[in-house]
Amino acid sequence: MPQEIKNLISRKKGYHASSEVNGKKCAECHGEHFGRDFKMIRFDDKKFNHQLSGYKLEGKHATIKCADCHKTEFIKTKISQKKGDSYLGLGTECLSCHQDFHQNTLSANCSSCHDLNAFRPAPKFNHSKTKFALTGKHQTVSCEKCHKTELRNGQKFQAFSGVAFANCTNCHEDIHQNKFGNDCLKCHTVFSFREVKSLGSFNHDKTDFPLLGKHVSVDCKKCHKSSVTQPVKHKRCTDCHADFHEKQFAKNGKSPDCTECHSVQGFTPSSLVSKNTT
Repeated sequence: MPQEIKNLISRKKGYHASSEVNGKKCAECHGEHFGRDFKMIRFDDKKFNHQLSGYKLEGKHATIKCADCHKTEFIKTKISQKKGDSYLGLGTECLSCHQDFHQNTLSANCSSCHDLNAFRPAPKFNHSKTKFALTGKHQTVSCEKCHKTELRNGQKFQAFSGVAFANCTNCHEDIHQNKFGNDCLKCHTVFSFREVKSLGSFNHDKTDFPLLGKHVSVDCKKCHKSSVTQPVKHKRCTDCHADFHEKQFAKNGKSPDCTECHSVQGFTPSSLVSKNTT
């Protein structure tokens, strides 16, 4: 009896330790003295009950040919028989037969995310168990948007670990160009970029238009009509306010800026009126 089979039987592993074979003499299945070319291993592989080997074929494994797995390059252990004529030496771990798509960046326990039906999708994977649980709009985003596919070591590789996520700007463009810092969640929500939280605590002094005087108490939407994220013209008062004087003080067709007579403390009184009454 080959040593590797002897070892399997002693550990009560493999086909020869199953109820179908256990206790039988070798000669009951394997003949001898039939010449060098006689094949000692003879059985109908289409009717063979693979569960007796200790590895039940399920999912995709139940539909593939024996030769797809039982081939020389997958035999890891040293065996006394010629490798091409042996059904021994295969491991039961996924990576014994399958290429490691993740290139050693994730656990070797493939079944923690995948099942036996297909490599994609990974039905057992739960993003909420990672360091970055998906909430809001992130739940509907395609995986490829964050986990890019690249070429690594000559093979297609999709990065699932080592993806930076400490700040929103790790993935998203900062349209404010860091004027308000990189903690976007101070103002925005994960449900929509255009859905903005209460801006009561927003420091408008960090913008190009600090709020002074009456502007402090004005509702944001009075100026930011379409969206608070859209730039608002503010070089002249008339960018937001109507010209009350209807160009009465215009020179060469252009009205002076309101700030020449008025202040942000209120429309009245004006400095022009004050000067005329002194």
